[in-house]
Amino acid sequence: MGYKKLALSFLAIAVAMVAVLVLSFLYLYYHPSTLKTVIEKSFSAKADLSLQIEDLGYSIRPLGVLAKNIVIKAAKNAYRFELKVPQLKADFSLAGPFGSRKLIIKELSLTEFSIDLEPGLKLPQLTEQKKSTSAFGRILKRLVGFFFFTDVMVESAQARNGRMHLQSADQQILVRQLNASLTADRLDISGSAAIHWLAPDSIVKFPEFSIAVDSGFYTGKSIIGGQILFPEGIFEGPNARVEGIQGGLRWVYKPALKKIEIESATVEGKSLIIAGKMETATVFNNLLFTTGGIHDLHQNQLRLTDWRLTTENLFELNGNAEVNIQPPYSLKIGFTHGRLASQRLLPIFKDVVDLNSIPLTLSGDIGLEGTIEVTQTRPEWAFHTDITAKLAQNQVSISSDRIRLNGIFSGHIRAVGRMPSPDLSAAFNGENIILASGDTKLRSIAVNVSMNGSYPAFSIPDLKARIPRMGSKDHSLDNIEVHLKNGLVNVKTGSLSWPEIRLSSSVLKNLRLSASGQSEQLLINLKAEDSHLLEAAATFGFLPEDWTFGGRDSIQATAVIRQNGWSTISSKLAITGLNFYNPDESCLAENIRASLETSTMFHMEDRKIKGTFSFETPNGEFLCDKIYLDLAQNGFSATADGIYDGQSRSLQISRIKLGLQDLVALDIHGNLYSRNNTPEFDFFIALPKTAISPLFYHLIAEPFKHERPALAELKIDGLISAGLNVVKRGADWTVKGKANWHTGNLNVGKTGVFFKGIDMNLPVWFQTEKPQSGSETMRGRLLIQKMALPFLPEQPLTIPLKVRPDSIATAAATRLFLNPETFCWTRLL
Repeated sequence: MGYKKLALSFLAIAVAMVAVLVLSFLYLYYHPSTLKTVIEKSFSAKADLSLQIEDLGYSIRPLGVLAKNIVIKAAKNAYRFELKVPQLKADFSLAGPFGSRKLIIKELSLTEFSIDLEPGLKLPQLTEQKKSTSAFGRILKRLVGFFFFTDVMVESAQARNGRMHLQSADQQILVRQLNASLTADRLDISGSAAIHWLAPDSIVKFPEFSIAVDSGFYTGKSIIGGQILFPEGIFEGPNARVEGIQGGLRWVYKPALKKIEIESATVEGKSLIIAGKMETATVFNNLLFTTGGIHDLHQNQLRLTDWRLTTENLFELNGNAEVNIQPPYSLKIGFTHGRLASQRLLPIFKDVVDLNSIPLTLSGDIGLEGTIEVTQTRPEWAFHTDITAKLAQNQVSISSDRIRLNGIFSGHIRAVGRMPSPDLSAAFNGENIILASGDTKLRSIAVNVSMNGSYPAFSIPDLKARIPRMGSKDHSLDNIEVHLKNGLVNVKTGSLSWPEIRLSSSVLKNLRLSASGQSEQLLINLKAEDSHLLEAAATFGFLPEDWTFGGRDSIQATAVIRQNGWSTISSKLAITGLNFYNPDESCLAENIRASLETSTMFHMEDRKIKGTFSFETPNGEFLCDKIYLDLAQNGFSATADGIYDGQSRSLQISRIKLGLQDLVALDIHGNLYSRNNTPEFDFFIALPKTAISPLFYHLIAEPFKHERPALAELKIDGLISAGLNVVKRGADWTVKGKANWHTGNLNVGKTGVFFKGIDMNLPVWFQTEKPQSGSETMRGRLLIQKMALPFLPEQPLTIPLKVRPDSIATAAATRLFLNPETFCWTRLL
């Protein structure tokens, strides 16, 4: 009896609950406004949303719903979510026996709906409800399922002319003309879309797209497939434009694994247009991208495998990629194989990272491997790279106003870090290099170089170059080696610092240089000890080939090269222990110490050179033929300064001074120029007042006293001077001026012949051109205050002189006085 009473109690409760449920349903059916309120409150309690329905209507036979002006909004202000449906109409039916009834959506339609979501592309979250564990709750749920339905099936659902706007801080997606059709077997979506990235300002537009999905997502299928197609699109960025974008995607969704497998994806572009810095554009045709992959919905991450990107005559790339499609967005691209056409790709790369200041061109393919990672930052995107480019026998050329280089290079360059200024490291070797600067051309150069740094500043720890030969066919340096260490270069500012540069060759050795400066100014220092400079000068033909030279040299030089304005070069050359002699040893020198100092200024734009130099030999001995000089007593010195004008091809010599200490000095000034490729000049040579006695002794008496013993008895003194104009015009020469002897004396030893008080003003006029009639006459004279000659009494002598081109004559008769007592005609005869 106890069990029967308990069963009757439960049956009574169930009947009561059914009665309450039926009565509630009848009440809501006849009071739709109350049902609308219940639905709005229930929806808001279930989701973090607010639901508003302006008008709600329904019917039982046939079973249907008609709702107007439905608005769903985010309940909080953390983000904006708004769904508007002007009208929703649905027709339903119930099928199956009680306890397993199915709600069938016969037809559902939406029109003119719109969705707005911002700023973080966050979808509203449904509130999780705890499952009922009471017996009463379980009984109520089963009763509802028994009398109403336990499953839902869609026969037909449609949405027409919708709009979707998704907005974030730096991106917005706009979908228009959005149409959707859902059946039991298929979901079709179509419309037009535009994605706009605000930083950088880029947009991709698809005037038409379509999505087809296996509708088993609501029937509990273990695998759901679909595809996406976009037949035409366009991309526009700050420096690039892609036209004719088309492609498709086939995918499979596995709900149990929460993964979407991309069976195949293809994107094609008819043309890629990249704008340069100088309003130029580069066009590449027929871009193709193919890939497969997996989208992990748990981590919201997309992994692409075996992707391939090619374009006509530009590159072919293969690799894999990972995309994080939730904030912060990121893209990591791995290159397993790459082939780049350098001659077309380099101009684009130089425009992107602003490397146009480097006059570099490449040819041949470049291998590529590594990774590129793109990460979303505020307000821009960060590009990180670890890429290695490999050259294998590639043609490399560098051409500027000053230098031209061409050769074959192999090696690699690696870029690691954030673009556009990653850390770069490189190692290259070059062969068969041709280097030209002006009229100088070097061939068959071999180079090894390593470098590292970040654009625009680079460190070059080591650079070696080997030059087989430099110079002409007859005069050349062989086996030249250049070694540069610890260099710093800034390609943007043009600055460089090279503290150590070593040069050596088969002849010239031990040169040490340093260089520093910027594009506007370059400082070069040179030092050398025992550089074999004399041997190199003989090799290049600056010294007689058949002479023998020896000595130890020391060189110091400084050059300041300025792009605009005057540049300067100063140098000091010292040679110690200088020895030389000719083949028959008629001219030789021993233990000479010589020094040469120069200071030069030149202007590249005006093509002018200003220079001074000084040369002296304060020690040593010199013998040429019979003339001997002890340079410690009579050292040789020379100084000069002048200006060369490259435009007029003329040299203005302000002064040349040549001298032998305590013997003689010459001053020269004038002009040297070229006319019709023929050298012409106009010089004035001055011999200041010089004592004639030591000059006569060193240059005449002492060298020739053994051949002419009378020279030992000859005594001569006084001062001599001269001033001569030396002119060359075409093939004609003119030498014109005067030579003077002041207060001179000449005594011919024991012969009794002497001349005292000599004062001579001797005109000089020589020319190769035929004299014109009526030419001017130069006048001079010879004055001797007292002279003694055999058979003549002591007496003065005056001879007036008259000089014309290539002739000299006396201006009047010359009278000599005779002493009848001592004069003997027979002895004279």
